[in-house]
Amino acid sequence: MAWRIELDPAVERELSQLEPPVARRILVFLYERVALLDDPRNIGETLKGST
Repeated sequence: MAWRIELDPAVERELSQLEPPVARRILVFLYERVALLDDPRNIGETLKGST
């Protein structure tokens, strides 16, 4: 199952403030790596915070 990427308008504004190559790298990663995975959690690690 592939995932659908939906960008919030706030994210689009943030991306537009970045340098174009940086924004492009983020979008390519999302659309070409994350969206194609069965479980996108497989490529990341669990976030851990201090308690």
